[in-house]
Amino acid sequence: SAPAAGQEARQAARFWTAQRMAGARPLDAARDAPAEPGAATAAAARPKGTLFKGTRLVGTFFGADGPSGTTWHCTGSVIDTKARNIVLTAAHCALNMKDDYIFVPKFVKGAAPDRQPYGIFHIQRIFIDPRYVPDRGSATTKKAVSDLDTAFARVSANQRGTSLQDAVGG
Repeated sequence: SAPAAGQEARQAARFWTAQRMAGARPLDAARDAPAEPGAATAAAARPKGTLFKGTRLVGTFFGADGPSGTTWHCTGSVIDTKARNIVLTAAHCALNMKDDYIFVPKFVKGAAPDRQPYGIFHIQRIFIDPRYVPDRGSATTKKAVSDLDTAFARVSANQRGTSLQDAVGG
């Protein structure tokens, strides 16, 4: 039988503490560490983003390589669907998502799961176009299929039992 609304998110909140979420590293940074001479200089020369307070329709995915493994994050955007529980993200972020992964709309660093403005949402299922195939040894690709680097995540209700779109007002 299906879990009660919010049960999956409440279980995930026990793992995803404020400290664990704050310590998560960007997935692309972990995978794309400079390996060749001069790569660090080139990476440092790239434009940097500007921090802002965020928006309710954009959030952060958190994943881990096991209970004591490396934690990481990627971004996603809530999309308007009849199901009211779908997030758009990159396929290279979603390739290895497992059942302890969560989505946090308008994530607040340092705040516990019960203090996040819209709660946390447990990932139920990932949808990736089967034509997206990353380069060997990588999650990304520079080939023509890079246009297919998109994925959709279906999420359960948050720990308060509220659907994603009802929580964020979309």
